[in-house]
Amino acid sequence: MKLTKKQLKKIIREEKKRILEMQYDDADTLDPQQVSDLLMKINDAVDALLSMGMKAQSVRDELHSIADSVTELDELYPGYVGK
Repeated sequence: MKLTKKQLKKIIREEKKRILEMQYDDADTLDPQQVSDLLMKINDAVDALLSMGMKAQSVRDELHSIADSVTELDELYPGYVGK
């Protein structure tokens, strides 16, 4: 399935909203503004990649790969992610 830039941006906005609405186990140590700022940088990076001509599906695949890496780290080293 091919994604358009518009569809990918919508997915990113929805995921950002979902993440910001999540209850974190360590909510007392997370700064919501800092989380929002970092997620915006990810969004900006995606925009830049798409503007350079990277296909939306390729960007999506890379983002999934990053998410999978975080999950694998947490499974291998419980408690490591987030330190």
